[in-house]
Amino acid sequence: MASTQYSFGKLTRWSFSLGVSGMFASAFGARAKVTSSNNMNMFVPDPPSPALTFVTADFHPKLYDETTFSPTRAERWRVMIGAAITPNAGIVLGGGYELIRGLSFEGGGALLLGNVLPPGAKFSDPATGKALHTRIGFFGKLFVGLGYSFQ
Repeated sequence: MASTQYSFGKLTRWSFSLGVSGMFASAFGARAKVTSSNNMNMFVPDPPSPALTFVTADFHPKLYDETTFSPTRAERWRVMIGAAITPNAGIVLGGGYELIRGLSFEGGGALLLGNVLPPGAKFSDPATGKALHTRIGFFGKLFVGLGYSFQ
């Protein structure tokens, strides 16, 4: 038996969300630190925590009514852009699919700011008696996780 549902909400394309996800692969670059042992300095990897938290603005390609009881097909798909909060500040870009009202599965890439290798440097190359320094730069990670949308 079919049911009829009436709604008088304003159509929109935008929403905002908070997300938590796991980072699983490096897209480019890597966090680094300098370690010293036996009078030798070298660069070693300094991987970030695998947990990523972020806030995003979500763009829905099709207009939708946010007051309906169940999310419509137009509301389920989104493209998102926003700011990474932890483990490093940065930018996130990706997409999502709403599972139930407010809760979505999200994935994408993050450009995070942190200490990275300087140009031409490699991990574990010893440098006796010479001072080594990392530089501030971006490194990229891929992520998947869950988001809560404020509508």
